[in-house]
Amino acid sequence: MEVLKNHMKFKYVVPFLDVVDDKQISLQDLSKLLRENDGTFDKDQFIDDDIKELFPLNNFGDNDDILKVRGVSFVLENFIDEIESMKLDLSLSHNEIEFLGFNDENEMKLKFSNESIKGAEDIIAQGMSEGVYNSTNECFSSWFEMGSKHIDFCLKNSHKDKVEGVFSIYINEMLKALSDNRRQYRLLLEYQGNDSENPVYLLRGVTSKGFYKNYDNNVVLYLCLLFLHKYAVDTGEDFKFTGGYISDSEIKASFELEKPKRLKNGEKVYIGLLLSNNEIRKGVVSFKMYYRITDGKHSFKGIVKDSVCRISHSTGIEKLQIKLEELLNINKHEKKMLDYINRVTMTDRLSEDMIFSLFESIKSSDLSSDTKSEAEKKRELLSSTMTIIQIFDRLSEITTDVNESIHLQRIYDDVIKFLSDKKE
Repeated sequence: MEVLKNHMKFKYVVPFLDVVDDKQISLQDLSKLLRENDGTFDKDQFIDDDIKELFPLNNFGDNDDILKVRGVSFVLENFIDEIESMKLDLSLSHNEIEFLGFNDENEMKLKFSNESIKGAEDIIAQGMSEGVYNSTNECFSSWFEMGSKHIDFCLKNSHKDKVEGVFSIYINEMLKALSDNRRQYRLLLEYQGNDSENPVYLLRGVTSKGFYKNYDNNVVLYLCLLFLHKYAVDTGEDFKFTGGYISDSEIKASFELEKPKRLKNGEKVYIGLLLSNNEIRKGVVSFKMYYRITDGKHSFKGIVKDSVCRISHSTGIEKLQIKLEELLNINKHEKKMLDYINRVTMTDRLSEDMIFSLFESIKSSDLSSDTKSEAEKKRELLSSTMTIIQIFDRLSEITTDVNESIHLQRIYDDVIKFLSDKKE
């Protein structure tokens, strides 16, 4: 599968939106997700070896056991081949970095010392890297506890060469003064035009600082699949992967129990789990419950706001087991969801007041202006004669963006909970 560049907000992303993958994999296949430390990772922050030791495959079954999460073969293959191969993490102290100025996008240019990139000299041209995304702001926040707004202002309102000269002196002097400070940086492989002979690495941002651990997407996916497998073995309910994406820094992945439950009016409800993680600095691993309701013609998802399991990147390895065991209590959270969902009849009509409130929630949300505009167009087609499931189904058409869809699905759940509370 082709890796999409500049899709959504990422330089590289593999979307899994309509993937049909019935190929089964074994527990042993999950071992491919864990990396060997090639020396570029800070040994205090690299946790793949610790994860391998604390959560060995044989604790979850035999190596040749079939993984009870269907549809992940395609995900693993593309994640390892297309995404992981484009990333490089370097642990550097401040005295191994020299600030060179700004590129045409006003992102900074850095030079790394020869010693700091030992083993990677052939792929980091002249030891230099330019920033992408918002990496300049990320670095300044991490280095000096300040953002880049003042610098942006100066670059826009003065001669660039003069600004670069002033800031080069200041930034390099500060880096020397704080020379003992160490950060881990994410670099991304970039080919210039069609030239595959001379790749460069671009600076993505700071992935960890001091007490942060490398809860990277490969580790998170490994743990997620292991614990979903264990839940399936314990309960006899298997999962399937239903969509999401993996980018150069983020993962969003949905997993559903294959067998649906029935609501009081006969609609099917599929229970699922949404995995989210961001590798950049203050990221958080979260697992949230969701439900997908369908009557055969219409359907919608609702995502519960609170996490079943939440792991900050400062969480110690020794606390992982306790936190992840919450994933083995999915049935407990499922019961709570079904209790409030069943108090609402999906064939009920939404009042005009409720429709107004729904669209006010969309209007005041962080959804893009284009998506809000699409919502207004849909609003003209909706009426109080339509049922809950029909309205949510129609509204779900306003965006194909994964993150925006998730935001909408939280709003749907808020409405369902509100209606449920009124009936208590």
